[in-house]
Amino acid sequence: MDKTEATIVDGDKATFTASATGNGELSYAWYKDGVEINNLATLEATDAGTYKVVVTNTLNDTTATAEATVTVV
Repeated sequence: MDKTEATIVDGDKATFTASATGNGELSYAWYKDGVEINNLATLEATDAGTYKVVVTNTLNDTTATAEATVTVV
């Protein structure tokens, strides 16, 4: 699993991206501190935490994850 750290200025927009290859159609699920999230536009100090993406394929035989720890200043 890859882990990244980032510092974001309060009120700035952040973009989270992930790419993967595999068999079948891939789906991406994003989490903040273990809770699934759908959309982040502008980060505030309360948005600091650990973000994770989980990628699975339609065959349900492969799962990949990556994490980023985000600090908002």
